[in-house]
Amino acid sequence: MIRTSKRRVRGSKGGARKQAKAAGFAENTHPYHVHAGNWIREHRGIYRLTLFPMTDRPDLVLWALWSRNRNEKVEGVYSHHTALSLFDLSDLNPAKLHMTVPTDFRRNSDIPGILVLHFTQTARWQRFADRSFSCAEKSAPSD
Repeated sequence: MIRTSKRRVRGSKGGARKQAKAAGFAENTHPYHVHAGNWIREHRGIYRLTLFPMTDRPDLVLWALWSRNRNEKVEGVYSHHTALSLFDLSDLNPAKLHMTVPTDFRRNSDIPGILVLHFTQTARWQRFADRSFSCAEKSAPSD
């Protein structure tokens, strides 16, 4: 399935096919595009279009897309060591990506080894969009 940015083909439980159809691809051409090399499978339900340039940090885009819920809304925000690195606030180059997700975040598959998930109520976090992914900064609790 194709995102409007035309850089990722993504989906879960039929989401990829819905996005591909919305982008003008016929419903039955998914296997053809994968076999022909037009779409590269990045992860289960997440595909990349080969003719479009990759972002500076395709790994961040991939796992942000992986964190989408059934309504196709990204739930994860990069935090902790990863956020420090992205904002150049530390010399850390973390081996794993730290992502904060809501306490009710669930996946039917194993959590990828590259991710360290932190669970919290995300209403207490501000999101900072940077291209196709979000970082988080803890905000003061509101009264």
